[in-house]
Amino acid sequence: AATALAAPYGEFLETFDGFTTPSYIVDNSAWYNQGATADLAQALSGVGVNGTVGVSNADQAIIWTAHAFDPTDLEFGGAVFRMDFQTDASGNYDDDRIGWTTTGDSTSSNNIFGVQLDIGGSGASGYNIETYWDTEAGDSSNFRDSLVALPENLGANAWYQLELAVTMLPSGGAQMDVEFWGLTSAGARDGATPLVSHTIADTNAYGDNKPAAKYFTDTEVFPVYKNYDNTVGNVDNAYASIVPEPATLGLLAIGGIALLKKRRH
Repeated sequence: AATALAAPYGEFLETFDGFTTPSYIVDNSAWYNQGATADLAQALSGVGVNGTVGVSNADQAIIWTAHAFDPTDLEFGGAVFRMDFQTDASGNYDDDRIGWTTTGDSTSSNNIFGVQLDIGGSGASGYNIETYWDTEAGDSSNFRDSLVALPENLGANAWYQLELAVTMLPSGGAQMDVEFWGLTSAGARDGATPLVSHTIADTNAYGDNKPAAKYFTDTEVFPVYKNYDNTVGNVDNAYASIVPEPATLGLLAIGGIALLKKRRH
C-alpha cells in the first residue's frame, strides 16, 4: 500500500457501505453528480458486489470531489483509478468510464481524461476499452482510440474491475496502463492476471490527437467515474491512488503497477 503523505497523496477506497440507502450520491459532500432527479446516481442496498451497497447507473458521471489533486505539482508522479462495473443482462457495457476531470462542479464530458468500456473495436465481442479525452488540436468530441477488445461472452449481470494507471513522463505526456479483471463472487480479483490489458507508452505519440494540455496544466483535478444509464448495471468500490513521483518516495508500487518513471523538473 502507498505511504500516505500530506494531502492529497495516498490511497482512497469508497465502498459506499456507509451511505444512507437509498440516497443520491450528490447528497454526500464528498461527491458531485448532476442532472434531472430521475437521472441521478443513487446508493442502494443489495446492488453492489456480493450484495453490499452499490451505486445505480446514471446519465452523468460521479466526481470524487473530496480527493482533488494537482497534476502540475512537481511531486506528482501519477494516479491509479479503479472501479467495479456490473454488466447488463446481455453481458455488455456502454460508456462506463474512469479517469480524472478538470472540474468538480460539472460533469461535462469535455472535462474528462481517461478510458472507458464501450461498444467498438475490431474484436469478436464487439466491445472494447478505448481512450476518452479532448485532443490537443482542439477537438472537443472526445477522442476514442480502441486499445483492446473485451473478451467475448462476459457474464450477464456479472462484476468486473477496470483499472487505469497514469504515470507522468519527462516528455510532458503520460503512460497509461489499463487492466480489465474478472472478479470472484466475494469481489476479489479472479486469477493472477487480468482478462485483457494494454499500455499506451506515451500519450504524446498521438500527435494532434494527444490529450489536450488542460488535463495536465489545470492545478485542480478530480477522480471521476461514469456508469452510463444506456445499459442497466451497477458499480461499486471506487478507488483512487494519488502517487508522488519516485524521487519523493523512492520506488513506489500501487495496484501492482510500478510507477518507475521519473519526471523531469
